[in-house]
Amino acid sequence: MNCHLIEEAKGRNLTAEKVKRETTWIHSILESDSFDVGIVKCQDCGQTFAYCFKQYTAPDGKDDYWTFWIPIKGQEIDTIRAANPLLKLLGEMVDERAHICCHPDGQVFWSEKGFPMAFIVFLP
Repeated sequence: MNCHLIEEAKGRNLTAEKVKRETTWIHSILESDSFDVGIVKCQDCGQTFAYCFKQYTAPDGKDDYWTFWIPIKGQEIDTIRAANPLLKLLGEMVDERAHICCHPDGQVFWSEKGFPMAFIVFLP
């Protein structure tokens, strides 16, 4: 499925605000101050994404805020909902799959080969 959000992320023409505006929140899986997971769907094409917000605190005490939208298939929703630990599954998904990423500096881009810092960001 060709989602316009993915295509715009590949062209670096996407903002986090646009992703939020053009997706519908389907299901909340976890909400906390430093880690949120949910399921969202593109309002245009119906592509489903696992939404993940993660606050990462570096050893120097500086906080970074990362957001990921990982394309998923409908049957994966139950896998995500049942994951224990959820943090580990999302870290693996971000590391192994292509996804839309919002860097702490606000840049939104398509990460084709996963994310090299995924396991650092997803450490408990």
